[in-house]
Amino acid sequence: MRELITRYGRKNLGFLWLFFQPILFTGVMSALWALTRHLHNSSLQIETFALTGYSSVLLWRNTSSRSLNALSSNSALLCHRNVKPFSVYASRMILEVAGVSTSFFFLTATYTLAGIIKFPESLFKVLIGWLLLSGFAVSLGFLVGALAQRSDTFKRMWSIIVLLLIPFSGTAFLVDWLPADTQKTFLMVPMINATEMIRDGFMGSLFTAHYDPLYLCYFNAILLLIALALLRSHNNVMEKQ
Repeated sequence: MRELITRYGRKNLGFLWLFFQPILFTGVMSALWALTRHLHNSSLQIETFALTGYSSVLLWRNTSSRSLNALSSNSALLCHRNVKPFSVYASRMILEVAGVSTSFFFLTATYTLAGIIKFPESLFKVLIGWLLLSGFAVSLGFLVGALAQRSDTFKRMWSIIVLLLIPFSGTAFLVDWLPADTQKTFLMVPMINATEMIRDGFMGSLFTAHYDPLYLCYFNAILLLIALALLRSHNNVMEKQ
């Protein structure tokens, strides 16, 4: 609750911006893709393609970026015995995941009811894919937060790293469009697996999806363990000082 009030205040829409910001961004980008559908020359549902792509990017990008200055912005709270660095990071990531998830499912329901997109062919795949992507976003957020506390250089470089990752995240392409000899290499990028699974749930009959949910589960678990170990190590050093 404190994080909500600190970030959005009590005036105007207040905490509703948590949901409206990703809704507006994703909605505008989906509309642009739909208006330029004649340039894509594809039989896919362009609106669905854009919705799944940009929502996926917003999820892991926003969640990780918000953890950069989490401790420095809430350092006074650490004076309380029950407030730990983990609590600060977790609160920010819960808000981001909740906001982007709400916008994604709200737009999905709205577009479906309006007849802009078709109802997902497999809602189960969509939900599991989104859950795995959320797990990756949270794990990445903890790692970025831990590394940012150790290195100011990393904190400044993260925005550049994100820009370099986005073209390889599967936002604007399908793995099936890639040469066969490079597909396995691209599937090593974790978020591609989740995005492909989500799109498979929406329109799997229109293309051949490539993804490995088990690989993503292992990747998320290892990433989270590394992040928590780094965070704990840094906290121990700070306590000794």
